Amino acid sequence: MAAFVLGSDPIARGEVIWPRWGRPTAILLLGVPHGEEQVRVGGVYPLTLRGEDHILVLMGAVMAVDRTPEGWPLVRWVGGRGRLHIPLRPRYYREVPARVVLDDAIRESGEVPGRLEGGKRLPAWVRVGEPAHMVLDRVCQAVGVGWRVTPSGEVEVGPEEWKPGGEFAAARMHGPGMWLLPLDLEVQPGTEVSLRLGGRSEQVRVGRVVHRLGRELSTEVWRA
Repeated sequence: MAAFVLGSDPIARGEVIWPRWGRPTAILLLGVPHGEEQVRVGGVYPLTLRGEDHILVLMGAVMAVDRTPEGWPLVRWVGGRGRLHIPLRPRYYREVPARVVLDDAIRESGEVPGRLEGGKRLPAWVRVGEPAHMVLDRVCQAVGVGWRVTPSGEVEVGPEEWKPGGEFAAARMHGPGMWLLPLDLEVQPGTEVSLRLGGRSEQVRVGRVVHRLGRELSTEVWRA
């Protein structure tokens, strides 16, 4: 079985970006000839990455399938159901918890809501006609929370918090805010990790993780 798979299609190389806030995204070159891939635009598939000691599975949707000059399918994938770009109709709210506005936006777009912690009440709120992700941004900014798409594909909302994330060995450091590791699928955004490099350790709050797949396998850890 291939180490990296989208649905049932093997991945030859690619880049997977997993941010603290928002949704994971990926550009993936599939290891099958164009026209023979099983994934389809609009379909929801697991993106499965298998490492030596850990398996990472992210649920998401295929947004586009292009073809390279050599004839291989190049896929653009996003976490969730790929519906947060859908424009929502205007709507007016009065004296409701923020989570009600958030829940409506998520469901009306076609996404699946997860844990929603926008409990602050909104005396009045006008939802203008705009894409769902912009609605989420506005409401979250107003009540001091953030939204993210979870590995299972749900849209959840919560406050800034940092969970323990373990200790990892870094290969080198790129500037003050990014470390390069051998491919490590256990590192997650939203955690506080200890990175060892050159005999010293540094505590880092992880704001973004980038997995690069190909001949050279690596993980970038970006400080929040």
